[in-house]
Amino acid sequence: MVVLKKLPWNSGAAFFFRTYLDDEEDNPAASFPFSQFSVPSPIHSNRITMHFDVIVIGSGPGGYVAAIRAAQLGLTTAVIERAELGGICLNWGCIPTKALLKSAAVYQYFLHAADYGIVAGESKPDFEAIIKRSRGVAEAMSKGIQFLMKKYNVTVIAGFGKVKAGKKVEVTLNETQQTEEYTADHIILATGARSRELPFLK
Repeated sequence: MVVLKKLPWNSGAAFFFRTYLDDEEDNPAASFPFSQFSVPSPIHSNRITMHFDVIVIGSGPGGYVAAIRAAQLGLTTAVIERAELGGICLNWGCIPTKALLKSAAVYQYFLHAADYGIVAGESKPDFEAIIKRSRGVAEAMSKGIQFLMKKYNVTVIAGFGKVKAGKKVEVTLNETQQTEEYTADHIILATGARSRELPFLK
């Protein structure tokens, strides 16, 4: 396995998402019209090449940026992702959490509106609507990742990737559960991490 090195920081993709991530407090879908773009579903077998210059396993904040940068440098690039593009952070962790916290902050503003010289009526949280907004923010950002993959011609393979000897990656496709083998000159592991559980604390 060879890890792609000496790639400069992809300020374009990173700045793009940090910009709209900061603006998500208002409405990211309104800030950038992701919904207007027709994004194909993740592709599967026998429609793509089996060899790439770079294969990235994982499409979180590390994986998708590496894939885009590699494509910008002229390398044929594929991303293998078993779940949603954007990884845990974008779909279930950081971004949805920020959206929930923003709703809580707005509610607090209403409760203390008089402190700011504003007369506001009675307000109460609608938890179903709060959750719906949080999911909408995450979905809009995930569509943004799909848009960038399409823009930079990064092949997306929906499945579970396993690195094998000889610069090979075995993929169990989500849709069919069949396995396919791809090869690459460089393989980047961007699968994220999980906290270790301590047995005596369970």
